[in-house]
Parts: sequence; structure tokens; C-alpha cells
Amino acid sequence: MCIMDVITIKIPVRLEKKDVMAFLEELKGLAMNGENLIRQIKMECPLCDKVHEIEERARIAKTIIKGEEVYYEETYCFCQDSDEDENEFVTGKMENNNLLNSRNAYRKAHSLLTSDQIVAIRDMYGLSQVDLAKLLGWGEATISRYESKAIQDEAYDNMLRIIKENSLAVLELLQKMRTNLRH
Repeated sequence: MCIMDVITIKIPVRLEKKDVMAFLEELKGLAMNGENLIRQIKMECPLCDKVHEIEERARIAKTIIKGEEVYYEETYCFCQDSDEDENEFVTGKMENNNLLNSRNAYRKAHSLLTSDQIVAIRDMYGLSQVDLAKLLGWGEATISRYESKAIQDEAYDNMLRIIKENSLAVLELLQKMRTNLRH
């Protein structure tokens, strides 16, 4: 179970403003104190240049997306042999996952589909990213961007929800594509 799963369980279904403020304060406290050891990895540390056990940890972090504070689960590596001021680093893969986690946290806060949900919609119909984008009349790279890091706007999100919930809408889009190809 990840940190965000535990936090999600604590959130009441309907929040009043005072509850939201209390929840945000709780998250801020976790951002400072809520570090969890995920595992230990033997590797060459880029901080101390030694091969030894590095701790992979998780914590709640804060970032700004579209002018809003967003709290998300961040993973990082911790070197016990390095200076106290410089004892953390992230790999390229961790950086990508952290970015995706932060963007998905923003999406959830705004009731938008997450990257994983968009992948699931595409998988449901057995379509490639390019095929789904073409079906919806979007640019070829649009779905790829939404599945990785870009945040869709509400109009694009609504269209994805329509095809998720209504397979007849997909059939209509396919028929429209076929008609357009004939002309």
C-alpha cells in the first residue's frame, strides 16, 4: 500500500471548507515527516561514488501545477554515507514517475481522468495511441502526451469519458471516419 492509498482512505466523501483546510495541514505535516522506506538497493551512489546499500524512500511532496499547490507521492534515493545537506537523489525513472504522480494528483483534484484511466480506455477497445487519437479527430501525439505527462483539458476529458461509458459513441465515430474516407 502506498502513502497516497492511506491518505485517500482518510478523506471523507463530502468535505467542508474547514475539513479541506485540516486535510491540507495534515498533508503538509506528512510532506515534512512522512518518509517511508520502500526498499534497499545495492548500487553505485552518484553522491559518494561508492557501491553500497541505498535506501529507496517515499514521502508526500508538494509542487505547483497551473498555479496550484499539489501534493503527491514522491520516491527518491537516500545515501546514508553522504553529507546531511546533500544525501538525496532521484534516478531518471523516478523523476518521470514523480512527475506523472504529481500530474495525476492534479487530475484527481480536478476530477479529470488519470493517465492510467486513459490507457485503460484505449486498451478496452484494443486501440493504439495513434488509432484512438485519429478516432477522436485529435493530433496523433495527443493520447501519448495524456498517457505520459500532459494534463488534458475538460473538453478532451469529457470526450474520453463519453467513449469510456458509451461504446455506441465509438461505433458512431468509426462510421463517421469510414464515411469521411469514402468522400
